[in-house]
Amino acid sequence: MRALVGKDLCRQAIEAGGCVVLAPGLLPSSSNMAAAGTDGVVSTRLLSRMLGLSTQIELSDDTFASLESLLAGSLVAEQSQTCAAVVTYQADFPEVIAPENDHRRVLRADPAYQQIDMNNATLANPAELALSDDECAALQQTLNSHFADDGIHFEHRDSSRWYCHFDELPEITTVPVSAAIGRDVAECRPTGTDARAWRSKLAEIEMLLFEHPINSARQERGQLPVNTLWLWGEGWLWGEGSLKADVSDTSVICDDFYTAGFASYVGIKSVLPANIDSVTTENNSCMIVTDKLADLSTQQDDKKYRETLHWFEQSLCSALWKNLKPGGWPEIVFWCGDNRLFSLQASAKKQFWRRAWFQPQPLTAFIADTVEPPPLPPQQQQQDKHQKGLQEWQ
Repeated sequence: MRALVGKDLCRQAIEAGGCVVLAPGLLPSSSNMAAAGTDGVVSTRLLSRMLGLSTQIELSDDTFASLESLLAGSLVAEQSQTCAAVVTYQADFPEVIAPENDHRRVLRADPAYQQIDMNNATLANPAELALSDDECAALQQTLNSHFADDGIHFEHRDSSRWYCHFDELPEITTVPVSAAIGRDVAECRPTGTDARAWRSKLAEIEMLLFEHPINSARQERGQLPVNTLWLWGEGWLWGEGSLKADVSDTSVICDDFYTAGFASYVGIKSVLPANIDSVTTENNSCMIVTDKLADLSTQQDDKKYRETLHWFEQSLCSALWKNLKPGGWPEIVFWCGDNRLFSLQASAKKQFWRRAWFQPQPLTAFIADTVEPPPLPPQQQQQDKHQKGLQEWQ
């Protein structure tokens, strides 16, 4: 597999009039895939066909690939930071956004749970916390009282999106929370000039959270406590002026909060409902973003996973396959949540019709570090079967 920077390849596909699909969680772990009952190919025949005809491209990104980093780097020239804090803050608090207010000194500080064992600490999916607004307010009140003299203030509009305001923004490079889920926390810590200073503050935060009555009550109810905050989302966009004209015609279809806010922030007005059936190749290049499968990839809700996978197959894949053609989208790029892209060229569609023996592989064949040989042509299968029978007879 050839190695490229993810945002560059996605941007190349968009500039060529193609389509980019960001669907984290589409290919979960092998264990979850088996639990979801998707080891066959019947329910995902079209998706399996497209992935099987694609070229796998290993990403060489310096940081972990994430929905946020791929989106930002694909739509805005020379943009390498996610800018998630200022983008989502503007969407969460539109009433306080004004020219005289400087919101560049804000970072996301999402509540999280890290599972600590003898050797490392692993970040759990923050969606599993399901905090109430009252719990968020109580935790933030304690933190704000403690850090009042340090120029640090926490607030939220949604229980899963917390914001940390600084008098002076720390000089750090962070990893988006979506890319850190399931990983060793030590591998994903902020780096940069002020990284050590933030780790010192984080130690204080974790001690306050450990002793908080809210977390004690949650543990008594069998719920996960909030034992850390995940700082991320640095960067600043200057609006429509930084957007290349050849990308401004891109249609963005999404069902997640960040993508909708980012597209609006950089001046793309064509954010549509999450219904690809309303999009044709007349819309030129297209970016489709869904995070419906992201939370399910770390959970064992097999019924919901199958239902969502069926939705992806029926609602998205049929339209993708239909629009992949000369005069339509010349290329479709899939990102399923790991450090690989699947590039499907329109020319592969012609090859498919000539390969009468081609059979879709199970989705497990496309999980990272899983190697399954492609199916053999019927003639070769018959020869192998005959040879096997001969060996058994002998």
